[in-house]
Amino acid sequence: YGSEWHLLRFLGYHRDAFSRQVRAEIGGEELSWLDFKFSHKNKACGRDTEYNGLDFITDPDVLRNWYAFWPKSGRAQNWDAVGKIKHGGGEEWLLVEAKAHTREIKGNGCGATSARSIEKIEKALAETKAAFGAGSTPLENWLGPYYQYANRLAALYFLMEAYQPALPARLLFIYFLGDKHKNQECPRTKDEWQPSIEEMESELGIDRGCPLYTRVHHLFLTVTPIVKLGDPFKQ
Repeated sequence: YGSEWHLLRFLGYHRDAFSRQVRAEIGGEELSWLDFKFSHKNKACGRDTEYNGLDFITDPDVLRNWYAFWPKSGRAQNWDAVGKIKHGGGEEWLLVEAKAHTREIKGNGCGATSARSIEKIEKALAETKAAFGAGSTPLENWLGPYYQYANRLAALYFLMEAYQPALPARLLFIYFLGDKHKNQECPRTKDEWQPSIEEMESELGIDRGCPLYTRVHHLFLTVTPIVKLGDPFKQ
C-alpha cells in the first residue's frame, strides 16, 4: 500500500502502460523517465534516493540561480519521479508527486528554522502565488498545511518564469484510486478525491484559469485495473 509503492510498481512492472496514461493526460509524443539515484549506505532499495529540489539538472547556472531562489539547506522538494517529455516539438521536464490517501495532501507546514531560509522561502512563495493568480491570498496559507503543494508550484514557477530563458516543465500530481492503507481515507474514485483537492487549491487561492496552471496536471490512476486480455490500459 502507499503512493510510493504504487508508483514504483507502475514504473517497474507497467512502465509502458503507465507512460501511455500520463501522455493521455498531458499530451506529448514521447516520454522517458530518469532512473533514481543509488543509495551508498548499503541499505534496502527503499533507501535509494529521490531527486531533491532541482538536483536532476546539471547546468551550474540554473543551480546557482535556484539556490538564490530557494534554500540549499533543509528539506527541499522531493520528487516521486522525474521524466522528460517531448511536447510541441520541444523537450520538457516532468515532475511527479503521488498520493494514495487524503491525509497525504496536508502536512505540518513550512519547517524552516533559519531566518535566511525563511526569508528566501517567503519571497519565493510570494512570487509564486502571484504567478498563480493568488496575489491577495495571505502568505500564511502557503506556509501552512498545504506547504508541500505550494513548494512544488514554486519549483514550476522558477523553471517557467523566474529563471530565464525558461526551462519548460510540467507538474503531474498522481492520485491513486483504491489503495488499502490502514486507518486512512483512500478514495476509490476521482469524485472522492475532488473535495480534498478543491479545498487545497481554494485555501491557496489558485486561479485555475491562469497561464501557469495549464502546466499543472492531475492524473487519477486505479491501483488494480480490471484486466481481461492484454494491456490493462488498452482502450
